[in-house]
Amino acid sequence: MRENRRWAVHPINKSREENGEFATLFPKLEQYPERYEQYLRMSKDRFDFLLDQIKARITGITTNFKTPIGPKEKLVVTLRFLAVGSSYADFAFRFRMGASTIRKIVMETVEAIVEQLLSVVMSSQTQESWTEVADEFYTKWHFPNTVGAGDGKHIGIFCPPKSGSENFNYKKTFSVNLMALVDASYKFVMIDVGASGSNHDATVFWNSAFGKMWHNQDVRLNLPAPKPLPKTSDIVPYQIIADDAFGQTTTIMTPYPGNGLWREQRIFNYRLSRARRVVENAFGSLCQVWRSLLKRVEANVGFAKKLVTAFCILHNFLKISLTEIVKVLNREDSTETQLPLAIATNRSSGEAVAMRNRFASWCIKEGDVAFQYKMI
Repeated sequence: MRENRRWAVHPINKSREENGEFATLFPKLEQYPERYEQYLRMSKDRFDFLLDQIKARITGITTNFKTPIGPKEKLVVTLRFLAVGSSYADFAFRFRMGASTIRKIVMETVEAIVEQLLSVVMSSQTQESWTEVADEFYTKWHFPNTVGAGDGKHIGIFCPPKSGSENFNYKKTFSVNLMALVDASYKFVMIDVGASGSNHDATVFWNSAFGKMWHNQDVRLNLPAPKPLPKTSDIVPYQIIADDAFGQTTTIMTPYPGNGLWREQRIFNYRLSRARRVVENAFGSLCQVWRSLLKRVEANVGFAKKLVTAFCILHNFLKISLTEIVKVLNREDSTETQLPLAIATNRSSGEAVAMRNRFASWCIKEGDVAFQYKMI
């Protein structure tokens, strides 16, 4: 039987400050660091740091009639909600709040995380930072001149009203697309969130702001000048590695298609696949930690975009040392000098194939590694 709405605050929720999960469980968790981290997906030091960054944006105003929910409790509610993927109604019972209050807290806190931390943990790249990414790909994954692995992931949502088939994907569910470029340590370098689930990954990439700049090798990317493949004088541009759906260009490196490949081509495909695995693993880690992503997002398309962006921000936040984050926060803005344009992306298909052949040849000559022959 439906209850009459005759309370400003439900009697059950009036005991929030004594019996809600924040009052009963959370203080005990603070005594046990390992359990604390399991609960919020981060250490107390990181939680306190994150709270300091967003506190001003999520602190309510105290009046004679109402004491607002504090920023610490709001952040706990939000992180726990993102971590476990329960419904707003379920969290209403846990934290002794109304379901609409839980929803409002999550939306407010997610927006604060995006506004305060996006430019910090996914800052614009410089020539130096691109070079560091490329060096790490070569050191860790034995793949040269690479500044990121690209791929897309569908994030499930409930059917948006009057959307038709716009967000209906090939798995026959509704989704928005997360397009990402990932570095050699599984961090997101670039994300584009919100393209309709009906769009192909490659279409999403080439239509994104980053994809368009990459296509033209735009000066704003701050890419370093092309450099020789290791141990050679063969100068080539920096690459994004991706699956064959993206299409081979002179700056997008994809595997050789088909069966019956030559030995050199099979070795190249193995080396490329091994390096490209970082983006698949990043998506896997993202969903393993923030398990809300394993379920359909309870949000309209607009907020779903912010929510997915916040997931990626938190993913990077957990992988970057607090010392490095502080350095970024303290860094003074500097004006980059104009840089020469690098090699244009979409030359003729012949040049694109020739570029892949140069990398394949390098893999069995100057870039040869002993373990590759056991893997084909």
